[in-house]
Amino acid sequence: MLFTKTKKRFISAVLTMAMVVGAGVTIPIMVEASGVPYRCGDIDGNGRIDIFDSSEILEYLVGLPNAIDRDARSRRAALICRDVGEVSITDYTDILEYIQGISGNKLSRCNCNPNNYPSTVTITFNPQKGNVSQRKRTIRTGYRIDSVGALPTPTRTSHIFNGWYTAASGGSAVSGSTTFSNNATIYARWTSNYIWNSDYNSVAFWNVGTIKVFANTLGSVSSGFNFTTRVTEARNQWSNALGRDISSTNESSANIRAYGGERARMQAESGNNGIWSGLTNFYQESTATATISANGSKTVYKAYETTSSQYITKIYVVQISTNASWTTDEINRTKLTTTHELGHALGYNGHSANSLDVMHKDNKPQFTLRASEILHLKQIYDNFRS
Repeated sequence: MLFTKTKKRFISAVLTMAMVVGAGVTIPIMVEASGVPYRCGDIDGNGRIDIFDSSEILEYLVGLPNAIDRDARSRRAALICRDVGEVSITDYTDILEYIQGISGNKLSRCNCNPNNYPSTVTITFNPQKGNVSQRKRTIRTGYRIDSVGALPTPTRTSHIFNGWYTAASGGSAVSGSTTFSNNATIYARWTSNYIWNSDYNSVAFWNVGTIKVFANTLGSVSSGFNFTTRVTEARNQWSNALGRDISSTNESSANIRAYGGERARMQAESGNNGIWSGLTNFYQESTATATISANGSKTVYKAYETTSSQYITKIYVVQISTNASWTTDEINRTKLTTTHELGHALGYNGHSANSLDVMHKDNKPQFTLRASEILHLKQIYDNFRS
């Protein structure tokens, strides 16, 4: 006999042996709670036992005298089922016998008024920009909210969970002992805990579902440069780090355009004769989206979305060798520069103070993003992108 947990945490048991129940006949399973009988389950003509309240029915099952204790496996299984809601019972004869045969209000074959079904309410958990493992639960009307399990603990990037409340702001705190008489939504409450990893006092983000990047090599370059591959590697690394879709596209559709080539060509294209290994021209909206507290007051902006070529965010990466065959160091430095500049194009203003970070201002052949610089940008996308 297999007990399985449904979405509502009601428990059903499927019996594989024939039962003495006629086709189409439903036998109610009754228990007595506080002197009042109510229907906690059914046995239908196909041998399915549907239990609406597992704690009540199993409390009676494990408490029945003698016969059910004859099979220790069944008794243990019933106890486990009450605790975790899911277990295979290898010998269910005694349990089946008592469900069908006991007289009186505890467990019996009886006709029952449908009004004896216990009423329930549905509680919805709103994590308010966080994540929560359970979005809804059903409990009996007037029961504690933790009667079917502890309250879930949500998570949110760079925030500390302060508990569940009956309103998005204000309202009353909800604990495990809180009871509900009607359907309700409860809301997670948070305190921000932003971590700053830049020498600049602002940060930005793209408020789009998919950030689209175009990559192209300009002018004559060596085969070792392989710029479009470097951009693909950088896109994939930032996409995985931020948990956002950053995909390739054509030039006219791009939010970010990435160009690679010889230094003179990159200087001419960017209008900056001081470019050494890479440069990003990034444009953000003039009006701030938010102000956050992170080692002082910091400002959050949206990236400027436009089709005007003059204000399109652009990356320029310089070819550092004209040799056809590049050394590992030269390849790695180009990977670093491309990933670094794409970070700026994604909204990472300024530079990290940690010399090991990709977003540090000095080039080094370490091109793998580290946790602190990932969090610096990810916390903004997680909390502000709509």
